[in-house]
Parts: sequence; structure tokens; C-alpha cells
Amino acid sequence: MGSELSYSIVVPTKDRHDILLVALENALAQTRRPDRIVIVDSSEQALVLPEPILARASAAGVDVTVLHTRPSTSAQRNVGVRHVGSPIVLFLDDDVTIPATYAETLLRRWEREGLSALGGIVGATNPADTPGPFARILRRLLMLHVADSRRTRTFIRRSGKVWFVDRPRTEVFVPAAGAGAVAYRTDLVRKHPFDERFGGYALGEDLEMAVRLSRDAPILQIPEAHYAHQPASGGRNARNRWYYRG
Repeated sequence: MGSELSYSIVVPTKDRHDILLVALENALAQTRRPDRIVIVDSSEQALVLPEPILARASAAGVDVTVLHTRPSTSAQRNVGVRHVGSPIVLFLDDDVTIPATYAETLLRRWEREGLSALGGIVGATNPADTPGPFARILRRLLMLHVADSRRTRTFIRRSGKVWFVDRPRTEVFVPAAGAGAVAYRTDLVRKHPFDERFGGYALGEDLEMAVRLSRDAPILQIPEAHYAHQPASGGRNARNRWYYRG
């Protein structure tokens, strides 16, 4: 068994203060607390955290840092990682909900292998987030990534899009993972930073980074840790999305 690993959390956000506060509450409620929570804000009106939350974090021994930078989820994640001192960084989207045991479950599995054995680890999506048959067909026609629990493995299609097994029956290595609730080795994220060429939100930039990182060390998906992603509006302009994909 490997030694106990410490971790930090990085959350990019923009103009969704209420949603961000829920994500922060989730982070502070973890049974295995992070060393630091780095919130990278690009809101038009700068985020100011309520004093009761800061007091709660301080009492729990968690350093909460709020940084302000240009609107780009890729750049925001890169900036956040530069302020992390732990060997593991857990990326959370502000509209992702994780149970209190999420980080502990990921880290305990990682510790069984040792730090250098894995490049990243991620849980499975909540069953309610799984798209139905019509949604899967539509996403294929529109050249989008597809999530399908019927498959046995996650793979990259010839189109370059990813077919995800969002809820695998057993743990499985994956070629890529979205950055909504994934833990990575900090050194590998710094070696393979997110591509900052586009501002705002560019669909797939987290997957592109994960593919590069996984060539150095594998990404493991485990079914016993679950997260829920309810995409909130903001920063995802549909017209720009297709430009970015092109």
C-alpha cells in the first residue's frame, strides 16, 4: 500500500456565484479534506466569499484562495494548478456535485497503487445524468461526445470524439476524462497544461489535455465513486462552440 496522499481542489468559475458556493460547500464537506481550495474566478463582478464560509474553512484547516483571471476555463485551470502544493489536484466544475466520500474514495484507490502508478483517477456519473437512446443518436449526428453505460470500455472514435462508458461495471483505464470531477497528478498537469488558445469555454479542451497526459501515466475510472453533473448556463455560447470545435 502506498503512503497517504494529500490533494488540493481547483474550481474555475464565471458569473455563477450561487452555484459556486454550493460547490465550495461540497468541497469543504469532504471526509478527507483538501490542503487547499483554489477558486479561479473570471466573473464580471469579482467573487467575494461570505465570511461564514471562510471561517468554516479556517476551522477545518483548509486554505481557500480566490484568484481572478481572464475568462478561459483552460487558463483558469492552469492558473489554479500553479497555486497548488500537493501531489494531487482534484478539478471540480462549479456545477458538479460530489458526495462527501468522493475524494477519499479516489485517493484510497490511488494509494493502493502508489503515486507514480497512475496519472489520474475519476469516478462514474450519476445514473440520472445518462442520456437516453435518442440523445445518443443526436449526439453522434452532431459530432458530439457520447456517454453510454451499455459499452464495456471508453474509446476514441475515428472522428476524434470520445465514446464514454459513464458508469463502468468494474474499474477500467480510460484514454481521456472530462475535468468536471477528476483527480490528476499535479506534476503531470503542469507538464501537459490545458490549451489556452480559446477564451471562454471550449468544448473538449479538457479531453484533449487528458489524452496527452494519459500517454505518460494511465487514467483510471472507478465505479464506486459517483458524481452528478447538471450543466448550468453561462460561458457556453452555442455559436462559439462550433467555431471552437472547427
